[in-house]
Amino acid sequence: MSPAGDPNRPRFPGRGERGFYEVWYLTFVHRASGTGYWVRYTVDFPAPGGAGEPRAGVWFASFDRERPQENLAVQEFFAGGELRAAAPPGIVELAGNVLASGRARGRIERKEGACAWDLTWPAGGATFLHFPSLLYRGPFPRTKVLSPALDVPFSGWVETPRGRIALDGEPGEQTHLWGTRHAHRWAWGHCNAFEGAPGAVFEGLTAQVLLGSLKSPFLSLAHARAGGEAFSFNRIPGLLAHRARIGPGPVWTLSAMSSGVRLSAELRCRPEDLIQVEYHDPDGARVHCYNTEVADATVVLSRRRAGAVREIERLESRGTAALEFAGPAGDTSWLPR
Repeated sequence: MSPAGDPNRPRFPGRGERGFYEVWYLTFVHRASGTGYWVRYTVDFPAPGGAGEPRAGVWFASFDRERPQENLAVQEFFAGGELRAAAPPGIVELAGNVLASGRARGRIERKEGACAWDLTWPAGGATFLHFPSLLYRGPFPRTKVLSPALDVPFSGWVETPRGRIALDGEPGEQTHLWGTRHAHRWAWGHCNAFEGAPGAVFEGLTAQVLLGSLKSPFLSLAHARAGGEAFSFNRIPGLLAHRARIGPGPVWTLSAMSSGVRLSAELRCRPEDLIQVEYHDPDGARVHCYNTEVADATVVLSRRRAGAVREIERLESRGTAALEFAGPAGDTSWLPR
């Protein structure tokens, strides 16, 4: 499937009976309060023989760097009849919760108080493709992902039972993914709020996929922008050559090389910063995901010339990076320890 056209357009129409899922998510931080946020709009169509009926959902999670005991995650699901692909400029509407390019609003009621959001960000910029464009047209990988807004300022407000926080140009991103099966295991990270480095951004992914009954090697890709230069590490020959490690502890490290430039990244958090949620594949398989939006990150870019290695940029984040680990439910061997 080609990424051409509106990158946020729904891929689900006409796919309901086949086994399909689709997600639009936002992550952003409020630097003054040390809090981070994760908002998801989801569509699930079970495969024949899979568990449950078609449904849509909204998810909201907040993370507090200073008071991790205040972290929370809430979800609300709706029957498939509550889902519609909205006419432009809307994209999807889930029982009154709306996502459009550059706008998101929603509300989840809970007895302890509501979680709600009304957000805007600049739309219409260049779309970031995580994979080489060829991989958006074939069956592999079974999940496609792209970011219509990889590095944008968020404005508006978010509300939790603790109160409302106003946002005025806070750093974040908006991403869209869809497919027929999640990766088997993965680690993912993002940051566009590095200390003293406006305009710098990092996005990276390490994933293992199922090939029938076999597991692939870990494949890694990354993208970084710093000092006015952009560096991509997602060419097909390099996906196997990049090196990554998960753990010990909730730590993910990645080393990648492309066109004489090396990227070294380490993202880490405390165990108490992670929230666990559960994803369902269309065939009913469960995936456990551990996510935080208040991780630390160190990203180093260096270039080799004439036999010498020169550091281009060193980027540091303290509590403003997104970090996620995921793997099959019931299998704890992959968890970062």
